[in-house]
Amino acid sequence: MTDPAPRPRKPEPLDEGDWAELEHELHVRWVRERLGEALDRLTPQQREVVLLRYVEGWGAREIAEATGRTRSEIVAIAREAIAALRSDLSGPPAKQPPGDSASSTGAAP
Repeated sequence: MTDPAPRPRKPEPLDEGDWAELEHELHVRWVRERLGEALDRLTPQQREVVLLRYVEGWGAREIAEATGRTRSEIVAIAREAIAALRSDLSGPPAKQPPGDSASSTGAAP
């Protein structure tokens, strides 16, 4: 006769700090997903300039040299990209953030 498989243990209840940490982590993931989707909607040129400028920290002159464009072109592309991101991210999201009960009830934020 074999021993029965051990029963899974009940998870420990979460305290208020654990809930706050979990809610924060879910919100951060949601923001990253939303920003990633907005970046995907940029043109390839806009996405390249935004990533080099704001993620990698390159200056407009460095980006111009690396991409074969003028500094003025880079500044214009960055300006258009930021305007597109601002417009995209200021509209209603396709999906609500986790735990956002106000938006699911239609109440104003």
